[in-house]
Amino acid sequence: DRLLASDLPPVTQGWPIALSAEPRSTLGWLPSRDGRRILVVGAAGSGRTSTLRRFAWAHAASGRPVAWVAGKGQPPSAPLPTLVTVVTPDAPEPLVALRRRHPDLLVLVDDAELLRDTAVEPIVNEIARLVDRDDAAIVVAVDGSAPPQVRGLVPSIASYRCGLILQPGDRSAGDLLGLRRLEPLDGTPGRAYVVRHGHPIE
Repeated sequence: DRLLASDLPPVTQGWPIALSAEPRSTLGWLPSRDGRRILVVGAAGSGRTSTLRRFAWAHAASGRPVAWVAGKGQPPSAPLPTLVTVVTPDAPEPLVALRRRHPDLLVLVDDAELLRDTAVEPIVNEIARLVDRDDAAIVVAVDGSAPPQVRGLVPSIASYRCGLILQPGDRSAGDLLGLRRLEPLDGTPGRAYVVRHGHPIE
């Protein structure tokens, strides 16, 4: 659960995010190729926050800033890089200021299902809309067992069908990313599907 990007074998392009099953190698995520809007789906304890931390460490290693939007209002207990700015749902000002200085920043959103009707939600939605123009990226983590939302940040990001499905335990786990009747994986920590433009890779 504490696997960091630095723990993974190097990749030639993109952020190292996961180990593939066959062949055993590191999967890299290159935003310009694999998508700039990424949805991380998983139940409680599946590693959503740890996955966001891997993105944070990988991006900060390039010297570029990261914004961490904490849906629950608190940053993760594990350390974050010094280049990460933590933003709470009701105080979006640090995110606005950071984006003015660095429009190409990476925005990480934890517990995104909790952002509905908060002050930060419209700011995050605007950033998500403009990531292609700004050479930016956004990674949104959501509780896969939360009630589905028909509008807002989560369905918007999900419509691009790019992301990670962590420890899918039943065939409905991929529904958010448009993957019907996805083959479940066992409960081994760290097992997941990486989804690029609607195509899952274990």
